[in-house]
Amino acid sequence: MIIQQLLDTVARYPQRPALIYAKQRWDWAALFQQIKALNGALAAKGIGVGDKVVLWADNSPAFVLAYYAVLMRGAILVPLDPALKAGDFSLRNEPFKAALTTRKLFSRCQKALDIEQIWICEDNETAQQWSGLELQPCDEMHIATADAPALLQYSSGSTGTPKALYRRHGECYAEIQHFRRTCQMQAEDRIFSALPLFHAHGMANSFWASLGSGACLVLMAKPQPFALQGQRALDLLQQEKITVFPAVPLQFETLLHCQAVDLSAIRLCFSAGNPLSEQVFQDFLAKFNLPIRQLYGCSEAGSVCIDLDSPLEASPRCVGRPMHGVEVQIWNQQQQSVATGEIGDIAFKSPALTQGYLNDDNPSFINGWFLIGDMGSLDAQGYLYIAGRKAFVIEVAGHKVYAHEIEAVLKQQPKISEVAVIGYEDDKTGEGICAFVVAKDLSEANFFDYCQQHLAIFKRPQKIRFISALPKNALGKISKTALLALL
Repeated sequence: MIIQQLLDTVARYPQRPALIYAKQRWDWAALFQQIKALNGALAAKGIGVGDKVVLWADNSPAFVLAYYAVLMRGAILVPLDPALKAGDFSLRNEPFKAALTTRKLFSRCQKALDIEQIWICEDNETAQQWSGLELQPCDEMHIATADAPALLQYSSGSTGTPKALYRRHGECYAEIQHFRRTCQMQAEDRIFSALPLFHAHGMANSFWASLGSGACLVLMAKPQPFALQGQRALDLLQQEKITVFPAVPLQFETLLHCQAVDLSAIRLCFSAGNPLSEQVFQDFLAKFNLPIRQLYGCSEAGSVCIDLDSPLEASPRCVGRPMHGVEVQIWNQQQQSVATGEIGDIAFKSPALTQGYLNDDNPSFINGWFLIGDMGSLDAQGYLYIAGRKAFVIEVAGHKVYAHEIEAVLKQQPKISEVAVIGYEDDKTGEGICAFVVAKDLSEANFFDYCQQHLAIFKRPQKIRFISALPKNALGKISKTALLALL
């Protein structure tokens, strides 16, 4: 169904801009011709229905073309994080048939995957040269049914071991339509992306957003490390008259340290992947006169809620209302809906929701509903507010303590640049609190004095670990699993 959506978009908007990367530009018709050529090359190599094909590439036209061409064969696409190393593949034991990668990543791909057929894009800017493949236009393509698997993906693993899951064509198509209808996407929109396209946020909220609406995807070339590319990103946002700007909190924070530009063309600016701090929200609004809205989702279903219209004073804490076609409830421990405003487990139902994890009978899937693992509440208008990750609720002497509340207070200490809080087993209180702190010229004594002045006694960390940098994934989300190993 993803390929049917591509066919529909090409038919409706053949001459409209589809993709911009560096100095290269494609309209939908030209992009489609290049996809068909790669489709023909894969057909000649025997790639067909049900084959698992790895796509290991940075953001580039090579990623975009290979993505569509693999699905055009009826194969299952396996997009992997370009930052992965050979040792990260303990769970990736699927029988992959082939891999598509770039020259820069070829050596790593070869070491990590036991695959004979690895084809290399030799020109990232145009994606017209592939070692081992002969590009030949081919009109033969497979239009998958709704229940056919399209993607084999892995959850982020920020709170545990990454889990493998299939996203079926019908689920992906539903998510494409949810975003298009909820955000009123049009072919005239121009979507900026410095997000990794292998990840659910970048894939759905920039790549698929373009596909579903016919909008132009402006893909930032070589966006990493983003901390050094902020001004170039801002200049691109202004020059290309971007109207839709999805990003993550770390990217918005980076832009605050750059020279301001005119971003008045942007109609929708939103953050996902990690909670947005109130300080970044307020500073960005003051500097660019642009509110950062929040989108809430997960690898298992993509977008769940988005804040399009909450009052500005509520925006830093609000992730909005459910996307079109999605239903959200707050449950107690008996899986019953709680009263308005009461905190409980966030559960949702969506046509975009995967049917489950591979080889994992997970109790989070309950009669078509999914417990996402976060705690939150719904107000009378249906806006969702996140209280914190359920795994990060620390039980201290009978008190429920939310890690993000402690982190928000500690971040106000001028010498602390980053902080993450986790719980650990404690014989006296049930759980204790440990803070991992990135700071300059801060002593333990000064840290604990600050905690005593600003935190209730049951919210004060009993342990502190000074650390040079917090472990993070590709979207800048802190890996608390990695921090647990450091205790």
